[in-house]
Amino acid sequence: MKTSTFAFETWLVELTANYLWSGLRPFIGRHLSRRCKNCVLSEACSPINAAGLCAECEAYLAAGGDKFAATEPGKEDELDRIIREAQHTGGGEYDALVLFSGGKDSSYMVHRILHDFPDLRVLTLMVDTGFMSPYALENARRALDRFDVAHMTYRVKTSVVRKAFHYTLTHLDTQTGYTIVDTMDAFLIFDSASILAARMQIPLVICGLSKVQSENIFGLTGYEFPRRGQGSKVSDYVQIDLDTVFDADERAAFWDEARWPQERIARFLFPYCVWELDEEFILREVDRLKLIDRRRSRPLMTNNALIPVIGMAEVARFGYSSFEVEFARMVREGKSDRRYWLHIFEMLEYSTKTGRFINKTVEETLEKLGLTKRDIGISH
Repeated sequence: MKTSTFAFETWLVELTANYLWSGLRPFIGRHLSRRCKNCVLSEACSPINAAGLCAECEAYLAAGGDKFAATEPGKEDELDRIIREAQHTGGGEYDALVLFSGGKDSSYMVHRILHDFPDLRVLTLMVDTGFMSPYALENARRALDRFDVAHMTYRVKTSVVRKAFHYTLTHLDTQTGYTIVDTMDAFLIFDSASILAARMQIPLVICGLSKVQSENIFGLTGYEFPRRGQGSKVSDYVQIDLDTVFDADERAAFWDEARWPQERIARFLFPYCVWELDEEFILREVDRLKLIDRRRSRPLMTNNALIPVIGMAEVARFGYSSFEVEFARMVREGKSDRRYWLHIFEMLEYSTKTGRFINKTVEETLEKLGLTKRDIGISH
């Protein structure tokens, strides 16, 4: 995607969400679903009661409105022990492969890992599926200039990416919870990391998914992904037959525990599952450390170009996007700004239902996947 086009379109969406949408809403309200007055959930996702609350907020407030349940005592110490014990245990040059996307969460995570574990031999890894935000790439370059760390960028085979996302976007009917498209994206990254770690004899892979994301996508209740030697394949989470969709060479992009001895299989850790941090704290820290320009740190700017396509496809299919569930929970628990995300999700709904304001980045992303707007349910 062209950096100038992406930059202009992202700026326009941010401008509209922050300053213009409130003035536009009275004229287009007939296209919008009713939403919870406490979070951002649409009535298409959760019933809304007479008081204007979705079922999730009603239950949450009835329980006292607690934030996330506190991390189980000792879990952060347990995680620290695992990382410390991995120092100088790698069979090659590195002890930990740290996934790095150029977003605020992964940038802060790399900083903290390097600061807290100075003896850990770290290799940061960016897995590029071809849809990365230009802002994320710029943020990554800026952060890496400040980190004294080895880095690798790995590009997933184009045919694998095209088939994976074409299939999942056109099979949303198999989806039962979190988006299968973003789950597939996660596995393309995780599987690439697991394979590289096995080849390079790196005992740990460390990932910056948030607690909400790790729970929503994988149902995790702790800080560690199930050991890859025990399965944990993409087909456990997405109804897909890899042998049908991909040829033999392409299937090699996906993790297969049978190809590796147990001692080569890395442990997969999610520090944010025990770090009790909110979005504002992380934003302040990456700004203070000059890792990311705060003006270019919003998820809308740093997420890949698939995100709006996924959101539109889900709104067309279900009436709401599964991303709403994630951010509604963060809003509900005081970790994200309601007004901003309310406007973003209403804008997404309006564009999907009317075909208006669909930008060039969305059209280019669909074209790269061999899809049209009609293929994802946008008929206008």
